[in-house]
Amino acid sequence: MLFEAASELGAHHVKVGDFFNTPCPMPQLIEAFTALCKEASNHGTRIGFELMPFANIHTLESALELVKGTNASNGGIIFDLWHIVKLGIPYDSVARFPKQYFYGVEINDGYLKSPPGMDFREETTGHRKLCGMGEFDIKGFVTALENSPYRGPIGIEVLSKELRTWPLDKTVTTAYRTTREQFG
Repeated sequence: MLFEAASELGAHHVKVGDFFNTPCPMPQLIEAFTALCKEASNHGTRIGFELMPFANIHTLESALELVKGTNASNGGIIFDLWHIVKLGIPYDSVARFPKQYFYGVEINDGYLKSPPGMDFREETTGHRKLCGMGEFDIKGFVTALENSPYRGPIGIEVLSKELRTWPLDKTVTTAYRTTREQFG
């Protein structure tokens, strides 16, 4: 049903990830991702895997191994700044990721170190910040992207308990303004 919706809506990609870090050998991950890419190709869409700190795929090397292993022209990686910062991946390393597997970018802001008593899952689903309202070097990330081969969409992804209480018009106008300020 999701692939049919993506096809009808002309979606750039369908994003998938691993939130549970259940141990799984890479050949099995590659086999499953290959099958998912094949199914998606039947609907004319692409699959973007998002590497995360709480996932099996949490390094650039393992992400590249996954997408190269599929040998699928419609499988790639999504780079979410929150995860990049938490994983300690240098921005210039992301910028050097091979173009054919670089499917998308999401920017946001947050804490450089998780506040005491807050784990990654709680922080990522309830305490992200709009761009410029946290501690990340978003402009540094955007500058690194300018030196990369990636020229696709850049979205924002801010999962926040605070924003869920805001009226829609305030959320939209603030998100637009704070995101726009990160670009030259």
